[in-house]
Amino acid sequence: MKHTTILNMSVLLVLAGAANAQQPTEEKPCSNETLRGSYGGSISGTRPAPSVNPGGPGFQGQLEEAIGLILWVFDGKGGFTQSISGKGAVSGPALDTTVSGTYSVNANCTATVKPIIPGLPPSEIRMVIVDGGKEFRTFVVSPQIVMVVGHARKVN
Repeated sequence: MKHTTILNMSVLLVLAGAANAQQPTEEKPCSNETLRGSYGGSISGTRPAPSVNPGGPGFQGQLEEAIGLILWVFDGKGGFTQSISGKGAVSGPALDTTVSGTYSVNANCTATVKPIIPGLPPSEIRMVIVDGGKEFRTFVVSPQIVMVVGHARKVN
């Protein structure tokens, strides 16, 4: 009798545990619509100096360390604008530089971003979107000499 009661209790506990277990939910695949709205972030790395700070050492085109803040605004359809304020070790500050371009998001939440900067060669940024589109991380693929990474979080 004791053995049957213990067995029935065990079966009951297993069934109760199975009923309460939650199945993992599949996340919705990413698309261009995953990026919509404003994202604020930072960038840092090395790049050719676009200019020389007046009275400063160095020369235009020399590799310099650079840092900056960036506001990305995505339209959810494959277009974006950026407002960048940064500072280079050779070039000094550049404030509120506006850039626009296109982006394409893959279902696995990776993306390709193509800024259009008049007078400069084409560039490409790769991105990974995380936290359901609330954040992303980037790095510059080309031009080859630019070694810049970034991170941004949704602000609205």
